[in-house]
Amino acid sequence: MRQSDRPTRLVFVRHGHAEVAQNKIVGGHLGCTGLTDLGRRQTTALRDRFVAAAQPVDGIVTSVLPRAIETAEILATGLGVDPADVPRLCGLCERHPGEGDGLSWDVFVERYGASDPFLDPERPLSPGGESYRDLLSRVTTVVDQLAQEHRGRTMLVVSHGGVILAATLSLLGLEPRWLAPELANTSVTEWVRNRDGIWLLGRFNDAAHLESRRLYVRDHL
Repeated sequence: MRQSDRPTRLVFVRHGHAEVAQNKIVGGHLGCTGLTDLGRRQTTALRDRFVAAAQPVDGIVTSVLPRAIETAEILATGLGVDPADVPRLCGLCERHPGEGDGLSWDVFVERYGASDPFLDPERPLSPGGESYRDLLSRVTTVVDQLAQEHRGRTMLVVSHGGVILAATLSLLGLEPRWLAPELANTSVTEWVRNRDGIWLLGRFNDAAHLESRRLYVRDHL
């Protein structure tokens, strides 16, 4: 079968438990400092699951945030991918927070107020940041790019809860809304595009690898 006739698979992985979640810090480009020890164990559990299942992967891409990069590097070691060959795309970043990046969430809310992205999808998180509508537009663009650039391949896409939810909304053709209260760290959401260009959801928020090792922790970052 020619590569162009094969289905295109985007296997989204949410990063492992992050220091910004543990410390309640706004984790954009400035605030993010990588994974916790728990996050590394979660990612190792997913890597082991992929290896045991002989998960076929043609490549890995990640966001530019340290918590996603570290997750991608751990996964790459078990999937035959050189971590140095993993592209980093800002299009896969969590919603850009703006000037409040790096603050504690308590200070952030005190300074800029709390907002509901679904009631007011045009409002940025803080000055210079993205609105939820901006995030949806950016994610729709990057998903289209990945699907075109990697047609007929299986790509592991290491990203963030907000991005994975936005991608799911976009591919389902839905307006901004919560599909789930949160996604588990290192959960897997898989989309498959067939030869006719139709996207099919293979799995959503799959975190079975965390249950047996008691590594299941939820957060909102």
